[in-house]
Amino acid sequence: MHPIDYVVIVLMCLASVGIGVFTSCTGGRQRSTSEYMMGNRQMNLLPVAISILVSFWSAISLLGGPAEIFYFGSYFNVTAVGITLACLICAYLFVPLFYPLQIISIFEYLELRYQAKFIRYWGTGLYVLTMAQLAPAMALD
Repeated sequence: MHPIDYVVIVLMCLASVGIGVFTSCTGGRQRSTSEYMMGNRQMNLLPVAISILVSFWSAISLLGGPAEIFYFGSYFNVTAVGITLACLICAYLFVPLFYPLQIISIFEYLELRYQAKFIRYWGTGLYVLTMAQLAPAMALD
């Protein structure tokens, strides 16, 4: 890496830390956990859809995306279109269903639906296991 690359990385890290320190010192707009986690339930569907897209897309795509494009060409970009459409559809179909229930995650819904914490923990464990296997698999591909 070139010294300029190191400077850019350090500046980006300092900017991230600076934003966090500034927000914590000024108090921000969030006063409770509910406001922080759910945006005080006043967000439109588009920001929710973008949040879902970014939270799923970031780790896996950053690890395996460049290698995938290098080996197989730009056909991988079609996947990005599909993921984007899937997230938008989920935001417009599932978020309105979950919103009246005042729940934060699908795992909380599993507990409410089946009246068992075991089902919630089982679903969470399967998700973590899947993600823990998928990211290295994409990186090694």
